[in-house]
Amino acid sequence: MLQTIADIYEKTTSVRQLIEGERNLQGFMNAYLTLCPYYLAAPEMELNHGFCDFFLMPDMRRYPMVRHSYVLELKYLKIEASDAEAAEQWALAVEQIRKYGQADRTQMLASGTQLHLIIVQIRGWRLERMEEIAI
Repeated sequence: MLQTIADIYEKTTSVRQLIEGERNLQGFMNAYLTLCPYYLAAPEMELNHGFCDFFLMPDMRRYPMVRHSYVLELKYLKIEASDAEAAEQWALAVEQIRKYGQADRTQMLASGTQLHLIIVQIRGWRLERMEEIAI
């Protein structure tokens, strides 16, 4: 699903939209993530003294068979960012998302589901890197 959203973002994002950077990316992702009826998408949820970009909780009242929860962390790089900047941003994102995954609130909200921590790094309009991170 995230790969498809990243592909659509690449195909539909204009140079002018890149001025807004991560804000544009978050709005785009929010629009697509809320289309999935199986999950309640909570943007900017406070977890462990920070704010994750998205927490996807299964809508257990309507879809009790869904057994996965997700913390998504989006990272945006300007097109001209160096590979060293990308690597540094990624390392910080890994630390950040692990803290979110260990938060008491995260554990409570993900109770009864398998929690997945996923970082999506976009450079300009292209997917740079996307990985699931172990807690």
